[in-house]
Amino acid sequence: MFDKIKQAMEMQKKAREIQKELASSRTEAVRLDGKIKVVISADYKVQDVTIDRSVLSQDNKHILEQAIKECFQEALKKVQDIAMAKIKKITGDVDIGSLLR
Repeated sequence: MFDKIKQAMEMQKKAREIQKELASSRTEAVRLDGKIKVVISADYKVQDVTIDRSVLSQDNKHILEQAIKECFQEALKKVQDIAMAKIKKITGDVDIGSLLR
């Protein structure tokens, strides 16, 4: 029983280390030739959103909204992939990805 407790404590320690790594990992997504950029940390915190002035017009409203949405979706997908890779480090072959989605 002591071995199971020790193993659980080691996994908790590794999980805390991964949380720190995720907080410092960043990913970005760009659209419209780099005129829109979203940067998100791997712990799902938005770090930066950049929109070039040239796309800020009433005529581009729908295009701009769609591009921002796509940027966030791409960045979040990348963050999920980063997080899953790091989690797999501590869980090995156990597939817990379905629990996180």
